[in-house]
Amino acid sequence: MDIKQFNGENVTKFDPIDSFELYPESIQELQNCLKIAIEKKICLFPISTGRNWGLGSKLPPDNKSVILNLSKLNEIYDYDESKGVIVVGPGVTQDQISKFLIQKKSDFFLDVTASSKDTSLIGNTLERGISYNCLRVKNVLGIELIDGQNRILKTGQWRFENSKSKYCYPYGIGPDLSGLFFQSNFGIIIKMVYKLKRKSKYSCSVQLKFDTIENVAKSLPTINELLESKIFDNILHIANKERALISIKPEIIKNSQNDTNLANKAMQDLGKLLDKEWIGTNSLFAYDKNSLKYQKKIIKNQLSQFAKVEFVDIPFQEKIIRILKFLGLKSIALVAKSAVPFRDLYNGTPTDSALGCVINQNRFNTFVELSKYVDSENVGFIYTLPITHLSEKNCIEIVQTTEEISEKHFFNPSITLNIVDVNCLEAVISIEFDISKRNEAHRCIDEIENTLISKGHYPYRTNIKKMGNFPENEQYVEVLKDLKLIFDPNNIIAPNKYGI
Repeated sequence: MDIKQFNGENVTKFDPIDSFELYPESIQELQNCLKIAIEKKICLFPISTGRNWGLGSKLPPDNKSVILNLSKLNEIYDYDESKGVIVVGPGVTQDQISKFLIQKKSDFFLDVTASSKDTSLIGNTLERGISYNCLRVKNVLGIELIDGQNRILKTGQWRFENSKSKYCYPYGIGPDLSGLFFQSNFGIIIKMVYKLKRKSKYSCSVQLKFDTIENVAKSLPTINELLESKIFDNILHIANKERALISIKPEIIKNSQNDTNLANKAMQDLGKLLDKEWIGTNSLFAYDKNSLKYQKKIIKNQLSQFAKVEFVDIPFQEKIIRILKFLGLKSIALVAKSAVPFRDLYNGTPTDSALGCVINQNRFNTFVELSKYVDSENVGFIYTLPITHLSEKNCIEIVQTTEEISEKHFFNPSITLNIVDVNCLEAVISIEFDISKRNEAHRCIDEIENTLISKGHYPYRTNIKKMGNFPENEQYVEVLKDLKLIFDPNNIIAPNKYGI
């Protein structure tokens, strides 16, 4: 088992700590670590790959635990093509699963996040992460874990080895323990059964261009109806212009191959294409042309009063780029090419393109192992992630509060509004900053989060410094503490994570 010094680097630029990272290479080694930790009363902070960027990276919430890095537990244990199910360890990344499914010529794909190729499926899912098409927790069919007494437990129907429904029914029989191990410190997850998304024969991307946040807000009841009727069957992402520009600009520079004039012209064209303040994106999937045509028609009819509605048939992206080049529209073709990695996220193609906002441009141009450099760059970013009821009032309140506080602190916030489910709106709010502005950026995001909480917009996950800072019913906290004593009586696993 490898043991490495940890220097505490993190892209959020929280104060670093001196600690160690343990890298068990098997479940047996992991159990041996836990056994020694219990005997010596050493606290362990389990991570999957440690890419909890914007929320603390690898840093433990107590600033003293030894980091238990599970990235070498990266085995794909099982795959069932007939059910579209995969069983993975905590070190398995989005890119690893994507390449595995391509090799298998699978009819399924992993619904990915935009963060990086190298993020862990289990790590993100346990924090209730949100991928491009759905809430990841909805796809979990079972977990296997080691608790703080070194017991191995399986949850759901999966715990019955000969069960015919272990890959299709997540709840088992009797009380289901699965939910206790999300955003908790009751155990260390070593395997997860995860449902993949089936490929569709026909697909196209949807783009909605809104003039103002007020038009975005007015469209939400209609979008909610489209979700309820399954016209929209995945997550609609609506980003402010700041988010769109900082995402695509590094890709334009990289793809221009050092042609500064071409890159500058492409950025001008991008500004013209992003001629509205808010850009919504979604993808439609269908198994026949008529269904796709029907979806397009309904969306156009229902949303044109609020936004400019555009469709791009995803299979024809490359053809469109070639036509633009043939017509001499090289800069427009460059913009189109640079947007492809973000469009392809809906189809389960992981990318490192979003890392361009923090990675040095020269390094970004190489596109080699970018995730290794995120925490050590001189640019930082920090998130807050409020979730609220989907309504016009709440949408405007979150955006206006964020913009007013950010302006006071002299930052331009990147905001994405995600309609994650019927009646449910999440905001991804980030502040990108030079390292010299670290303290002011932290104060800014804290004020945004605290103000939104005071208005009833609580985060669905938070950074390591804010864990446990939310007012709770005392009896609720007591029950959590009782559960902690059952699963981890020595308080070895991730003390202070979410306040327990």
